[in-house]
Amino acid sequence: MGATGGAVAGAIAGAIAGPVGSAVGAIVGGVTGGLMGKEVAESLDPQDGVQAIAPEGWEEWWRDAYISEPYLDPSLGFEEYLPAYRLGYETYAWQRGTLFEDIEITLENRWEETRGTSRLPWSVAKEAIKSSWRVLDERGANGFDSPTPATAL
Repeated sequence: MGATGGAVAGAIAGAIAGPVGSAVGAIVGGVTGGLMGKEVAESLDPQDGVQAIAPEGWEEWWRDAYISEPYLDPSLGFEEYLPAYRLGYETYAWQRGTLFEDIEITLENRWEETRGTSRLPWSVAKEAIKSSWRVLDERGANGFDSPTPATAL
């Protein structure tokens, strides 16, 4: 949206200089609007309903790695843990530098809102969220293309 709005505004402003000015204004306005839109989107807090996008290969990595986690209940499948891991990556950006204990109540409320059909109790979900943060800290720059159990990190 920012790019479109910027392009229109740039085209209108550039129209004063004629057709070439209009074209240049549209390009400059589009780039500027796009960058401004990106900055706004990155500053939004997931608590406001904005969901982060998981890194490439993230879900497949967890699908292989979750079985090595100490909080695993072998009677529950991956789909039960997935909403907690998702809540972990969705809250990762705004939790950095924050103690878990300082936002635990907020996260517990978010868990109750976003858990869907997961049967994980909060006591287990919070461990999965912590693991999600830990793994994003440790693997974030390295990516998630080759699954490695979490315990091997």
